[in-house]
Amino acid sequence: MTADRFSCLTNQDLKAYQNDGFLIVRKLLDPAELEEATHLDQDRFEQMKMDPLQSPRLEMGDRLDGSGKFMVKVDGAKSLHPRLAALCRDARLTEPAQQMLGEQVNLFKDKLIFKPPRAAGFSPHQDMQFGWHRFIRDGLSCMIAFDQAHELNGCLQVVPGEHRAGLLGPLEQNLPDKAWNDAPWRSVLMDVGDVVFFSAFLPHRSAGNRSSQSRRVYMPTYALTSDGDQYDRYYRWWVDWASQQYPSDYAGRENQFPSLIRSSNT
Repeated sequence: MTADRFSCLTNQDLKAYQNDGFLIVRKLLDPAELEEATHLDQDRFEQMKMDPLQSPRLEMGDRLDGSGKFMVKVDGAKSLHPRLAALCRDARLTEPAQQMLGEQVNLFKDKLIFKPPRAAGFSPHQDMQFGWHRFIRDGLSCMIAFDQAHELNGCLQVVPGEHRAGLLGPLEQNLPDKAWNDAPWRSVLMDVGDVVFFSAFLPHRSAGNRSSQSRRVYMPTYALTSDGDQYDRYYRWWVDWASQQYPSDYAGRENQFPSLIRSSNT
């Protein structure tokens, strides 16, 4: 479901979110304010890369051709730029989140996804599967488009309505590709400044980026205030879990930071 602009979500908007598990709000943010947030400090990435307590937040992803990996995601990204931290507190995000979840919200987590050209996609999953259930009962993510998102560069794809079934697969594993290949996936096309709000229980995936343009998004996630402020607790758990699940030694890996910070035309 798409809402044209945000002032206060209508009953129709809320009903659509409840039915579908997601809501697109067009032109919610000014592209100029988002451009400022892409001016990230490469030295900050280098510091994180060398710190064993921080490097698990830098997720490496596969290339489409299987020839190697490069960085595709930074978890806990609000510390990287004041504009990202301000977006987490922005009423244009928090007020719709409160309406959709039905009570006041806290920031639960946030991440910056780069998805550069030739990056592989993400398998079907529900966010709640990956440790969120340890800390919160419900959650809602706000995917903010820093670039156009379309099928060629691997836009978000969702299965409307399936969030109502709760957890659909084993914890800390993706949903099986074969079982979900024939699901009624819907591509979420976005322009810069559009925001899609979606449930932590909504199955979603994305294809690889076969274009020459990056598909950058910033994604703060909110949870119920009644579940407490879990941001620091979650990331302490996440760093421990990710350091065991994924290699955290970045020595010798190709340095992809400069090309990821801004859209690439190569």
